[in-house]
Amino acid sequence: MSLRDQLLKSGIATQSQHQRVRTEKKQQAKKKSKVKADSKQDLTQASREKQKERDKILNQQRDLERQQKAVGAEVKQWISQHAVARREKTEAYRFIHLDKVKTLWVSKAQLNDLIRGTLSIVSVESDRYELVLHAIALKIFEKIPEAVIVNHRDTVDSVNSDPDQDYAGYDIPDDLMW
Repeated sequence: MSLRDQLLKSGIATQSQHQRVRTEKKQQAKKKSKVKADSKQDLTQASREKQKERDKILNQQRDLERQQKAVGAEVKQWISQHAVARREKTEAYRFIHLDKVKTLWVSKAQLNDLIRGTLSIVSVESDRYELVLHAIALKIFEKIPEAVIVNHRDTVDSVNSDPDQDYAGYDIPDDLMW
């Protein structure tokens, strides 16, 4: 015999009280299950938002990698199309790349063009260096600055400039004794 039956027999509780308690318990159970379901939904919604955020960041990284690969391929294509042929390899031109002294064998005319800044040395792949015209080197520099290894155009301009031009803005005193 259950506790409910015993209470009803002894007269301590009535059938209506029993029904009321029973409905209250059911309502409380429903409320608890709703709260649990809502909290689960909140957790799943939050986890979905976090996953969306992670996916968005990963997609941005992939897009950036694709863009870098496309730029690298474009620069490689420019180098292969505009590379100056080095058939006569009579002169050694030495330069520093990645803290190592490298040697590139060129002709006498190409050596003079390198020194004057008409030609530049570029490299996208390690240990493969090519000669390109200065204009192409500038385009490559815009896309991948570290691909341009040797470019003497700026230094040639400063060497050929008038030395008095550097001090044009300064007055020379009249009483200067040499």
